[in-house]
Amino acid sequence: MAIHHTTSQKIQHIHDWRTSGLTRLQYCRLHGLSSHAFHEWLRLPDDGVSVAEKPMLLPVCIQPSPEPVPVGGIVTLHLPGGWRIDCLPAQLPDVLRAVKHAEA
Repeated sequence: MAIHHTTSQKIQHIHDWRTSGLTRLQYCRLHGLSSHAFHEWLRLPDDGVSVAEKPMLLPVCIQPSPEPVPVGGIVTLHLPGGWRIDCLPAQLPDVLRAVKHAEA
């Protein structure tokens, strides 16, 4: 039997997921939610703005590299779960966009 969630409950789940540090799949499993339905909830309007399009601040820690950095530099992103992404600064917008929209 499917559980019906109100719009405010769905928006609260989205907020809780974004602040949890969990992937969407991890959050859905933890709370017994359908990952497909949860993905659709990201399209819900919240004060006239799609929840999926709302800007979100992420914690960032900038540290010098322990190794020599080649000209042009390398940007390293450390993600939850121990994942690491190395890219050139020019690639950063595309990488961040891909990470933001990645399915768990």
